[in-house]
Amino acid sequence: MTDAKEGLTALPWELFEKAFPFYLMWDQASKVVSSGASMQRVCPDAAPGYRLDELFTLRRPEGTLVYEWLVERESSLLLLDHRKSGLAFRGQVMHLGERELGIMLVTPWLDSVAAVEAHGLSLGDFAIHDQTLDLLHLVQAQQVANADLSRLTQKLVQQRAKLVEREAEAQKLALVAARTANAVIVADASGCIDWVNHAFITLTGWTLEEVKGRKPGTFLQGPRTDPAVVANMSAKLRSGQGFRTEIINYHKDGSPYWVDIEVQPMANDAGEVTYFMAIEADISEKKRQETRRGLQAAVATVMAKNLRRAEVIPAVLSTIACQLGWVKGGYWTPDPSGSFLEMRDEWTAPDVDIAPFVEAGRRLRLSKGKGLPGRVWANKTSAWIPDVRVDENFPRAQAAAECGVTAALAFPVVADGALRGVIEFFSVFLDSPDPHLLETLNHIGKQVGLLFKRLEAEERLRRSERAMNEGQRLAHLGTWEWELKTGELTWSDEKFRIYGRQPQQFIPTLEVVKKASTLKM
Repeated sequence: MTDAKEGLTALPWELFEKAFPFYLMWDQASKVVSSGASMQRVCPDAAPGYRLDELFTLRRPEGTLVYEWLVERESSLLLLDHRKSGLAFRGQVMHLGERELGIMLVTPWLDSVAAVEAHGLSLGDFAIHDQTLDLLHLVQAQQVANADLSRLTQKLVQQRAKLVEREAEAQKLALVAARTANAVIVADASGCIDWVNHAFITLTGWTLEEVKGRKPGTFLQGPRTDPAVVANMSAKLRSGQGFRTEIINYHKDGSPYWVDIEVQPMANDAGEVTYFMAIEADISEKKRQETRRGLQAAVATVMAKNLRRAEVIPAVLSTIACQLGWVKGGYWTPDPSGSFLEMRDEWTAPDVDIAPFVEAGRRLRLSKGKGLPGRVWANKTSAWIPDVRVDENFPRAQAAAECGVTAALAFPVVADGALRGVIEFFSVFLDSPDPHLLETLNHIGKQVGLLFKRLEAEERLRRSERAMNEGQRLAHLGTWEWELKTGELTWSDEKFRIYGRQPQQFIPTLEVVKKASTLKM
């Protein structure tokens, strides 16, 4: 049978079996001709001479496990169940027409890492390029997934030292790195890039030809990259240590993204570091979700405080700007006639100098649809401008260019469907629009509007109470209430005075009222 196998693949058959340890091969009679070493271990009955339908049942798609049917399903994904063990397999059928043989490259279909051990499997049973374990990790929490990814990286690092003298195994390692969804960088001992996979090109926009021989930090880092994180990474690389961290990188087009990066050194037999391997996972959406949750929590904390109406907007402006890392916030309200918007409150980060831009905003009067606040007024929904310097409907564009102000966003403050004002923020970075963040800000704008409505109602109530107390004082009339369920009495201020007491000087009781009435009689 060995002779029959030769020439089936471009790889020597020994390497093919290492690359696909769970393969199945059958003839025109639908009988097994050969199977991978790992397949034989977990399914001992998958031996030559047995028919496929004796060994397996077809779960998906519907059909029969016979040669002709399988030939018609070439390149389709099949899901099989082993009759004896119940272990499920998934894979793709290929037809070796000249040899009149069928082959299916399968891998166990498992729903948890625990199932791997339950079926007597280990990491060594899987080909190094097999992504089954990675798919299982995606079902688990991020922490478990990253831990498993770390173990995979360690295994790749250990293998790299051995693969220096074994070109065939080096090709398998390259296959894994090339097909993983995470970006992979292989750099020499000095940190200069030697190789990147396709996922790196997709993530960064840079090709291998453009980055080979360059250090990643020279073109991936930007204005918002944390210098402290960069310094720590550089120190670890100089000392030949591995590390893991989160950092902001920049796409070739200038847009930022967050990555979870793990770097491990690869040493030769003498213990000398010859290469570094970095695996980067895009965690931008995770970070955006954290920002939105943090923003909502911070604003909720502000609104829960016992603030006066005049204190609400300054607190909201500083809180949102600090959470987003933006440098300028402003609050616009309609003038008494409702004809235009004018600046009412503003906040500026203490560590930036954008005075010309701030002054330009103070001089503006914006009609509906004019400028960023005007368009939010007109549409009654949030808006984002990636770069105000080139926006045709932004009257402060010249001042923004002078001060380095770039991105802007704004959202309406609404109560009962009526616009109370527009809150705007500005950044000195080219931040890309985040539709989910704009929805969050729309919700915050409604919360602020409801808070205004509540504070105004409370103020009207206080004015009414003051007027009532003053009227009772002038008429020398007092009022009291008796809660029948609790027996609690509540007196007006004038009631206290009638009984010769200062308002709220003591707790009134029904006995006091009866005694006072008896004395008067």
